[in-house]
Amino acid sequence: MHELSKLHLIAIGGFDPSGGSGILRDGLTARALGSRFRLVGTAWAEQSATHGVEAIDARPRLEVTKAISLALNEAPNGLTAVKIGMVVNAELVGAIATALTGFRGPVVFDPVLGATAGGALFDRAQQSLLEALRPLLSLSTVFTPNAQEAALLCDSIVEAVEESVMAARFLVDQGSRAVVIKGGHLQTAHIADVLLNEGRLTTLTRPRVAGPNVRGTGCSYASSLALYLAGGASFEHACEAAQAHVADAIVRAVPVGSEWHLGHTLPSAA
Repeated sequence: MHELSKLHLIAIGGFDPSGGSGILRDGLTARALGSRFRLVGTAWAEQSATHGVEAIDARPRLEVTKAISLALNEAPNGLTAVKIGMVVNAELVGAIATALTGFRGPVVFDPVLGATAGGALFDRAQQSLLEALRPLLSLSTVFTPNAQEAALLCDSIVEAVEESVMAARFLVDQGSRAVVIKGGHLQTAHIADVLLNEGRLTTLTRPRVAGPNVRGTGCSYASSLALYLAGGASFEHACEAAQAHVADAIVRAVPVGSEWHLGHTLPSAA
């Protein structure tokens, strides 16, 4: 097991100006765990909790490819994790997959398909969502859609644990190496994350935290999961630790304007 302070996170995704979600939230998560990070922006997303997505300005493919290459060159060997979030369109999906070819650390892909407050964050053009995302499905160590995203990808209803199980199996059949269907959006009394890895199915449950809707939970889960995996934790233990980290950050949530953000506890200075 490696200490989290020795680890390095490369976060690839969109820039949310509020810092509630996206690569800024990934960086805050890494910092809270004591890890280093580097951010690779795929787009600038103008959005808010009240108005949803108002505009998306995607970066050119070559700029994203170069940024990933620079991040990989500066990352320590054997101590680096990659988290992928908002990928904007199929062209950038291909660019990211190509840039990460040969990377041997854990890659957690958290598909950001739409904003909680409304608005699409991925342009699939004429392709199905699965076809557009497939290059990253097969490349990623773990694929972590929430229940709503899983429903879109599977073209089915995902509101109960049994439906999450079916969605996880479907996504593995479509090329995912391991899947976590995050259960925050399920119609269940408890949070129920469904895990499927190497044929082993597990459901991790945790009481729901009462209070306001908090932004950035999916980003923080995926980022912390990537770091715990890079640290040497087993798949299930890494998922448990990521779930616990997010639950603690929800308890510590802070108001930021008209929305609520995760309240990460930062490590003390040495």
